[in-house]
Amino acid sequence: MPLISAIMTGGGTNSNTLALERICSRVILCPYGRPVGCFESRERLLAAFRDAIKGHCGLSRRAMVHQDVGLHNFLLGAPDAPDGHMGVLVDHDIGPSLLRDPGDAYVDCRTGTRAYQSIQVLESSGYGDTASSGGERLLHDYLDDLESFYWSLCWICFTRGGSPTTDHLRYWNAGSPIIASNAKCAHLLMRFYPSSVKEHFEAFMPLLKYLHDLLQQVVEMKSDLVAEKAAHERDWETIREEADATYPQVIEMFDRTINRLKAGGDMPLAEERGHPPARITLAPLPPKSPPPAPREISRVLE
Repeated sequence: MPLISAIMTGGGTNSNTLALERICSRVILCPYGRPVGCFESRERLLAAFRDAIKGHCGLSRRAMVHQDVGLHNFLLGAPDAPDGHMGVLVDHDIGPSLLRDPGDAYVDCRTGTRAYQSIQVLESSGYGDTASSGGERLLHDYLDDLESFYWSLCWICFTRGGSPTTDHLRYWNAGSPIIASNAKCAHLLMRFYPSSVKEHFEAFMPLLKYLHDLLQQVVEMKSDLVAEKAAHERDWETIREEADATYPQVIEMFDRTINRLKAGGDMPLAEERGHPPARITLAPLPPKSPPPAPREISRVLE
């Protein structure tokens, strides 16, 4: 910026600082839409999630992640928005590229919003300063963000219109990443309990159970990679192949639930109850002898 003049500021340690010309800038924008929590129908809520996930799929194809998916960071589309624009993911300011900014793309519990962070992001608090070369610190990939979508949907389905349906929920937002991780493990690594879902959202149960079972696989497989110090084997090529197979299945489950709601059906259909979860195949583990003991997940919430 150009100097106004060599005006010296008042005394103290900054007495030799020169005053600089300052420019006041203002940007005025029209709001795109309301927060997703302002949904008016269950169909609209799921459509917003589905389309935000579609947008996230576009990020993933460009080797980018969001790192702060949560109810505060995606919006409902306009009332007359077509499919594909009924939900919009916003606030991409901290999302790195897995190719261009790999140093910023590892899981880090200091990034994101505690209530919606993935289990691997939370567990990174125990990695210290280890880098990918240590084989423990995974890349923050599309599955961590998809898990954040799941926690966001659960937050609505477990809390809307009254008290939470599960005591674990209050620990998801704990200041300690260890406590939050234990609480989410207690939910995700057990079978899905329909009693956790508010009555108004019972029609979501096939979708919630599908996502629960899918992410249960993800947590277990990623935990094995960390335990084997093989996190570095989960590279961009592996992630890209997975994502191409996973996103269509997840979006299909949202579409099926939306279509059933539009048709006036609230109860799960038999074929949806039996819908198999997506299969996630992570990078193969290197051979090791003897095999490691099964990893025990603590569920102590103190």
